[in-house]
Amino acid sequence: MTTATCLMLPVMVTLDTTVVNVAQRTFIEEFSSTQAVVAWTSTGYTLSLASVIPLTGWTANRLGTKRLVMGSVLLFTLGSLLCAMASSITLLVAFRAAQGLGGGILIPLQLIILARAAGPARLGRVLTISMISVLMAPIAGPILGGWLIDAFGWQWIFLINLPIGALTLILAGLVLPGDDSLPAESLDLVGMALLSPALVLLLYGLSALPARGTIGDPQVWLPTTVGLILIGGFALHALHRGDHALIDLRLLKNRAVAAANATRFMFAVTFFGSCLLFPAYFQQVLGKTPLQSGLLLIPQTLAAAAVMPIVGRLMEKRGPRDVVLMGTALTVVGMGIFIYGMSREHVHLPALLIGLGTFGVGTAAMMVPVSWSAVHMLNSSEVAHGSTLFNVNHNVAASVGAALDVGRTHQPIQRQR
Repeated sequence: MTTATCLMLPVMVTLDTTVVNVAQRTFIEEFSSTQAVVAWTSTGYTLSLASVIPLTGWTANRLGTKRLVMGSVLLFTLGSLLCAMASSITLLVAFRAAQGLGGGILIPLQLIILARAAGPARLGRVLTISMISVLMAPIAGPILGGWLIDAFGWQWIFLINLPIGALTLILAGLVLPGDDSLPAESLDLVGMALLSPALVLLLYGLSALPARGTIGDPQVWLPTTVGLILIGGFALHALHRGDHALIDLRLLKNRAVAAANATRFMFAVTFFGSCLLFPAYFQQVLGKTPLQSGLLLIPQTLAAAAVMPIVGRLMEKRGPRDVVLMGTALTVVGMGIFIYGMSREHVHLPALLIGLGTFGVGTAAMMVPVSWSAVHMLNSSEVAHGSTLFNVNHNVAASVGAALDVGRTHQPIQRQR
């Protein structure tokens, strides 16, 4: 039941990352707004996620994971209710930011709880189950969002979180281990003052790239540059402060942890970029509706879910390295098949679907061993810092992938029309 409860944490957060994408046009019409303003319903949410993730390790050790889960779920659920009640686009953006404050802590908390509860021997198998939700949410989001908007109205893409949040609170209270908080040092205020603004500025700059069209625009390069400088300053500060830093960067001296984070960065850039690229192609070139484009992505989800149990067992027998290499190869092959289907004079739909299925198998084979490698060699007090490092890295990489692919979807796709 602990695993089942943990599965619900990223489902709410990642679904809300993608479900709003299909409502952008609806928001423009409902609030008589513009695309540039409405885009902040997604950007503000992502920036809030990034700003609180660095606090997770310290707060998990200080307060205990059970209290932190319940408080974060409550904040996220209340934010969802307020979003559904928003009477203006300004309020909607603000309430989405409140959602992100609760959701940002839930993402790394899942890995912390599973790592502590499962132990090294069972961690691979447990992560196999937990990664299914991460793979399914970006695909299920457009399907669920399109259906809810058509059937009940845009408010229901937020109201759907209320029963999920209530159930999660009940399960967390009943099944999560008691709050055995670990001794925690004082909060690294200097590190927080450097890292959280750094991530917000970096992601703000990257999110502005699609609209501005060039990295030379001040709204792109200025916040991005300042963000990178602050990240450099944080790295120097963290290395000097050691295990008392907001994130213990000395964990990267462990080759397995460093390799896992580097691989996860490259994976997240590819995976989350494709989550935007594939639906954009189906809608802009093939003329599909958001719901239809979501349905066309089902082969990717089904293929990933089907091989997940095999990946867990294979990793335990062969080790993570071989499985990651196999997953990387299949991801590249799947993307190649998809591009082949796109490049035909008449779009070859079977090739697109086969490519998506192969891509899904490859991404599933990569996610579990990389997540396992990031924490399995860490002791109990290091897991929180390791999970925070892993998730900050993941969130930045996902935003980089989204910015790069959103920026280039329009031009290549328009040329095919």
